Amino acid sequence: MSALKYLVCIVLALSASAADPPVMVYFNAKARGWFPMLVAEVGEVDYVFEGISQEEWARIKTSTPLGQLPTIRVDDIYMAQSLAVVRFFAKRGKEELLGSNEFDYAVGGMMIDEASDIFNLLGAAVFSFNQTGYKTLFEQQLPTQLTYVTKLLNKKNRFTNKLTAGEIGMFANLDLCLDVYSKALDNFPEIQDFMAQMSQVPGIIKAQKRYANLPKAFPKYNPTE
Repeated sequence: MSALKYLVCIVLALSASAADPPVMVYFNAKARGWFPMLVAEVGEVDYVFEGISQEEWARIKTSTPLGQLPTIRVDDIYMAQSLAVVRFFAKRGKEELLGSNEFDYAVGGMMIDEASDIFNLLGAAVFSFNQTGYKTLFEQQLPTQLTYVTKLLNKKNRFTNKLTAGEIGMFANLDLCLDVYSKALDNFPEIQDFMAQMSQVPGIIKAQKRYANLPKAFPKYNPTE
């Protein structure tokens, strides 16, 4: 083989390797992974979602970076932590989802963390294994957070000037709350308007269709119980 052909083969091999999409591993359920999945869809990131069972997770847990899901593997990167995955997808995507200016970067970053706080409240309520945990969440904790959050909305009922990962996170995790309790946002019309706007983002529409059959992870809240 000539030197030129050899170099061409190397370049093609490297290009093929670089083109391999990231593989995101998470439980086969709509839960913590929903946020990074929506960011990937909105940013038009070419990725593979590998939904696994609890039994499969038990087998691979010790081989993961931090013993947590979701994980991302691509090229020489093997990473965990859901918010790190969010930022990875946001940077890899076609949109400037981390913020195209200082304001959107700052506020968008704040809303990424706020979205995570909301998910953590939901998770704690779920793992209380009774309706009392949900009652505390939907009657006290979530309204308190949403009262603060509403003050951060601009006149268009958006948090940032352009779409950011922080806004996607707020939509994702409030969407999870609505899956559990459809009236969770009834007292917050501005947040309802924000959710309505976000539901029309093409990438979010695409994700809702792509994962329409993804099982919902959390049981419903019944205030009468």
